[in-house]
This record gives sequence, C-alpha cells and structure tokens, in this order.
Amino acid sequence: MRKEFRQTFWNDDLLQNWLRILDLAVAEDLGTTGDCTTNALVPANARGRAAVVARSAGVLAGEPLIAVTAARFSPELNIGVRMPKMANRSWQGKRSAF
Repeated sequence: MRKEFRQTFWNDDLLQNWLRILDLAVAEDLGTTGDCTTNALVPANARGRAAVVARSAGVLAGEPLIAVTAARFSPELNIGVRMPKMANRSWQGKRSAF
C-alpha cells in the first residue's frame, strides 16, 4: 500500500490556527491562576536552560512552531536548532536559528 503524503508549507493561515489552538490549550491547562505546583515551588525570577538532543538520525518536523510557541510564553526565550554535518550533502552544515 502506497502512503500518500501532502507537504504542508508554513503560512499565515497555519500560524493563526496554531496560535488559536495554543491559546485554548494553555487556557484549559493553566486557567487564570497558572500552574499551582510551579507557583508554589519555583521563584518568579527563576531562569532555566534546556537541550533536546536526538540520539540518532531523524526528521525534525514542525521547526517553525518551536519559536512561535516559545515566543507565546516569553519573547525573551532564545531558541536555536543546530544540525551536525552529515553524510547527506543537502544537510551538510545546515543550521537554523530563530
């Protein structure tokens, strides 16, 4: 059976749809008071750092959503995507940053 795949390109309609979905999800999850556990245990001025590392080759899907989602929570967040040099020349040295 042949799988059909239609490539969806990022555009303003998708952006607006994603922002509506994100706002609804945050409102449902956090309500008007925020996360009780975070509010009780994490100082308001706390800063953090995170790295998501792939342990093997794969596909990074939804890259444009990463920065949009992060910016919705805090415009101060810095997001970067780094890809190592790979055997496939089309990806060799490709770097993407927001």
